[in-house]
Amino acid sequence: MPSQNQQIIQLNNLNRYTVYTLPDYLRNNSNAYGFLTKKEAPRDLSNDINSSSEAVGATIYVLNKSYQILYATNKFYLTSFNFGLKERAQLINSLTSPIISFFGESIRVYTFTGVAPDAGSTSSVNTYKNFQYSSLIQLYNNHLRGTKLIEDGNFAMLKVANHTIYGFPVNLNSSYSSAQDKIASFTMNWAVAKHDLFLINSVSTTNLQTMYDVTDKIDKDKELFIEEFLKFKNNVIVILGYGLQESMPSEFFKVTKKEMGEMSIRLINLYTNILNASNGEEANINEFSAQINKTMKYVNNVYNNILLIAYDYENIISWLEQVYEQITHWN
Repeated sequence: MPSQNQQIIQLNNLNRYTVYTLPDYLRNNSNAYGFLTKKEAPRDLSNDINSSSEAVGATIYVLNKSYQILYATNKFYLTSFNFGLKERAQLINSLTSPIISFFGESIRVYTFTGVAPDAGSTSSVNTYKNFQYSSLIQLYNNHLRGTKLIEDGNFAMLKVANHTIYGFPVNLNSSYSSAQDKIASFTMNWAVAKHDLFLINSVSTTNLQTMYDVTDKIDKDKELFIEEFLKFKNNVIVILGYGLQESMPSEFFKVTKKEMGEMSIRLINLYTNILNASNGEEANINEFSAQINKTMKYVNNVYNNILLIAYDYENIISWLEQVYEQITHWN
């Protein structure tokens, strides 16, 4: 019998998720039904992308359970770190159908690669200051390796950019070469317990979530739609009211009409996104678009359609009030 934490899926049951059963707005639109912003090359990075494969700075810490720093070193250059995220899974080809069982996450093992100088100095004061890799070896032997960390009740932390990695080193492989006799290279593997991705005053976990959380995006779209629709409704009432009186300030009309045109496009796009996310009827989207476009025709030609506006004024205002009442009660 599987444990309570075990998740079992019969692979042939996944057929119900195939593209053929997806709603049209998901099947036909690769851009997640309009939720995702256009992906462009980053042009405002705070640092240049490192194209010359130069080493970067990082810091290794040894901390106790109270997060007090006991030892720390940045006397090395990190050239790369690599990791893979893997599930513990079991594949079974049964007589009826293939089955995959999930048992949680596998142990994370990260690989850090770096270099450090290891040679004497011409300084008359600190002749030892460039024996930096020897210092790292001593730190590893005395305090950093997994066994010593466990014995002392401590843990290790490596920090680089927005990556803060907590764990226990399981090995350190070193290499010296006559081609670069004053530089040592190394590879260190860690069993990782935790990997944080935030950086104070730069990026938070909430910031990262906004890039993929569609639910959060829809909530914001709803808030924006309600705010925009209220402005749209109030402007329509004012403009058509002026039109019926044939006494609209020209500058007000010119500015407001331009804003209304832009606002109507945003409203249709927001309404489409929101209804698609909740599997709304396409007919509702078409009806909303048609009503918005009809209202904008009256707004754009307010002086030329006085009789038509007078006839349809109550219907337009009633529809605006009805929609606003509905959207203020959205879940």
